[in-house]
Amino acid sequence: MKNIIISILIAFFCSGCEKINNMNNKYEWLALTTADMGYNMEIVDGFFYDNKGEEIAGIPSRQVLQSQWWSGDSGVMIVGEQYRPIPFGMKIRWFSYAEDKFYEGDFKLDYEKLSKLFKERLNCKESSNYKYF
Repeated sequence: MKNIIISILIAFFCSGCEKINNMNNKYEWLALTTADMGYNMEIVDGFFYDNKGEEIAGIPSRQVLQSQWWSGDSGVMIVGEQYRPIPFGMKIRWFSYAEDKFYEGDFKLDYEKLSKLFKERLNCKESSNYKYF
């Protein structure tokens, strides 16, 4: 029975909380991964894609995720273009150590809601190193 809670948190982080390119609707954001405590997992591969299905950002992979992102075992990927379009969806494959099983999915994101959040400048909260929503 699949009675496991696997939490894959992909959060959008922005350093300035501002839209950078009005004409191209590109923003500065990063991907972060983590797993629920007690449900260790490893992301095999994954990426965010635009409305044409083209990859716009990778998802951190090949790292065992064990708990909350602030504990130091999360994955953050800071590569590629600094300013990217808002993602339309995400493809991901991961391994659940708790179930000894691989999973994969192609998930459509709420593009309209994400667009609205980015256009409203996100109402970001500050931490010592970054801003987030």
